Amino acid sequence: RFGRCSGVSCEEVRMNNSQNYVTGASNKNEPTCGYTGTNEGCNRYEDASLTGDTTNINNYFNVASQISSTTGNYTGIYDMAGGSWEYVMGVMQGGEQDKNPASGRNDTYNSEFNGAFTCPTCEKINETITSKTNGKNWPDAKYYDLYDYSISEQQYQLGHLGDATKEFGPFYSVSYINGNIRYVSSYNADDAKFMTPYDPWLVHGGIYSGGTDSGIYSFGYTTGTPLNMHTFRIILTPTK
Repeated sequence: RFGRCSGVSCEEVRMNNSQNYVTGASNKNEPTCGYTGTNEGCNRYEDASLTGDTTNINNYFNVASQISSTTGNYTGIYDMAGGSWEYVMGVMQGGEQDKNPASGRNDTYNSEFNGAFTCPTCEKINETITSKTNGKNWPDAKYYDLYDYSISEQQYQLGHLGDATKEFGPFYSVSYINGNIRYVSSYNADDAKFMTPYDPWLVHGGIYSGGTDSGIYSFGYTTGTPLNMHTFRIILTPTK
């Protein structure tokens, strides 16, 4: 069982659909379709005033927004579904023979960590530069997850148990309303796209406009560079 449970009954943690990235917001109704490129009724994303509290509008203290908390109240964790994609320290290797973590896509889109660029010629910018050598050194290997080099967003066999990239199979494809194909897991049809040379870094959770694609076990990919639609969480771990 996954999600928010009471007894034997479980429901999916409601997504944050604030297009202005307001922490603790929640959509009033569950979306019924995945991302289609437009803000339509089946996938409504907005910053609507929530009912039930005229002071805490779109605020995590608002009772109406607490369905997007992992516990169903304000003491839980918010924005696990939707809101913005969240970076994790998960990256694939720099190549089939390069077993070190990649820096990013190319000299323009990368994490600033030293390492190979997995697609240095993609944008035709500084394409002769194939790796980052004047950036940051990687922390100890225990602080990041390293994945085998992948050339397809459907190479789920390269996922790791424990980080939602492997245990929610079988994975499959479905068609968007506009005819495009999306790849999803067996958990509420959450977005499931594995890393590729074009986007070698892992992100989780989905985005405000993701509709049914977004969820607490959604995962996808990105370049490694900062983006306004990507964020991260700070986790404090005791040393003893």
